[in-house]
Amino acid sequence: MRGYTILDAALQSAVFEILFYSQVEHDAGWRERGSKTSCDIWVVRRGSMRVTYKKKTYTLAAGDVFFLEPDVLYSAVGGPQGCAFTFVHFRAQLQDNPNVFAGFDLGGKTEADAVRAEVYGFENALNSAKNAEPMAQFALKAALMRLCARMIALKETKQKPMAPLEQVLNYIDANLSCAPSVSALALQMNMSEKYFISYFKKHMGQTPHAYMTAQKMQRAYAMLYAPDMQVKVVAESLGYCDAYAFSKAFKAYFGISPAFAHKNKGKTKKIFG
Repeated sequence: MRGYTILDAALQSAVFEILFYSQVEHDAGWRERGSKTSCDIWVVRRGSMRVTYKKKTYTLAAGDVFFLEPDVLYSAVGGPQGCAFTFVHFRAQLQDNPNVFAGFDLGGKTEADAVRAEVYGFENALNSAKNAEPMAQFALKAALMRLCARMIALKETKQKPMAPLEQVLNYIDANLSCAPSVSALALQMNMSEKYFISYFKKHMGQTPHAYMTAQKMQRAYAMLYAPDMQVKVVAESLGYCDAYAFSKAFKAYFGISPAFAHKNKGKTKKIFG
């Protein structure tokens, strides 16, 4: 099984809320200064601009992407020929954690060549959303997640000090059917159970128990897409004592029964936000 990272876990469980998006054009005299209350992504479509952010000045050209973190001061100035860019205001939160990207060095510029495919998908999804096409909002959230994930992968992140936690996530992912105890997980990190729960919640936005339940439910939902899959088989594979106990947990999490989800696969959806 592939290595499981903090980013994988965060994006899988995060709730993405797109607040507003648009495309704007400014002349060479445009200036803007302030801070954002949400996460912002700017994708330059034409011209150029200079953005000063965290005491560093970036020059952006067509195709470049800039990420603005909440509550961080910035200033922007249009280039000699002005500029046009797409922007999206959004939140990405994980239960008690209002900004799932807080642990990653995502703010700043990402070069166009490094995210060309992701930007193409994002722009297409945004245009579909503007035209109110079916499932367009779902596609836009998915495209936004892919773009964010790519940008993080390209940067030096703050994940390295959390390598032991990634090992725990790997262990949970590989042993969902066994329902690892919190004490066993804490032991892997040489922590007391109480401190481990606090540490886990600080970085993941939820308790270990809530995280494991969410992972079980997401895996169950995916398994139920198989045409011949039986509910009792899913229950057994995830360590439930019987189909009834599994069905009760599934309905509490998704609001629908596993039998209904299986019968209506493709018609129901668990959206990222």
